[in-house]
Amino acid sequence: LLLHGANPDVANACGETPLGLALTRNSTLAHWLDWSRWRLPLRPLRDEDLPDAAAVGDLDAVTRLLQLGLSVDATDARGATALIRAAGAGHAALAVHLREAGADFTRLAHGGGHALAAAVSGRREAIVRTLLSHGVSPDLRIAGIGTSLTLACALGEARIVETVPGWTHTITNVGDDELIVMLWANETFDRARPDTVAMKVHP
Repeated sequence: LLLHGANPDVANACGETPLGLALTRNSTLAHWLDWSRWRLPLRPLRDEDLPDAAAVGDLDAVTRLLQLGLSVDATDARGATALIRAAGAGHAALAVHLREAGADFTRLAHGGGHALAAAVSGRREAIVRTLLSHGVSPDLRIAGIGTSLTLACALGEARIVETVPGWTHTITNVGDDELIVMLWANETFDRARPDTVAMKVHP
């Protein structure tokens, strides 16, 4: 019924609504009827509803829309997927959820941008780090621009420029004095899920 546009707020002659009844009788039903952040459009659901819910960061709504059968790569009128909208709006947890649900991070909107490009364009440093740590290539091409690094440089976003190239470093002391290298991290290292590995760096 929800998939076909049913309204959970319509009251009967006694003033009871489906949502009100669900809240008093069945918590599982209430979960399906409470759309308080992203509001149901009160028409049959369409592909563009998933990116719309993602743009406002409603993780619960996105999860339910996926369960109702909407494609994780559904697009809106501009060709943007839910992952692109979440990345551009700065919703990190939602971006991770969509990526883990199988969202295609290489999909391009009509303007030629993908999720990483949307994060860079929106100056969403945390989203850039999140996408890169979940396997998104920093060298994905952006139509008419180049790569996300090109875009970050054009925007003058130094912190994102530092992030996009990745985490491979070669440090060589070219001077005569002792070189002391200090590295820092902004989170506790998780040995069970390391995101830093040793690898050979070719000159």
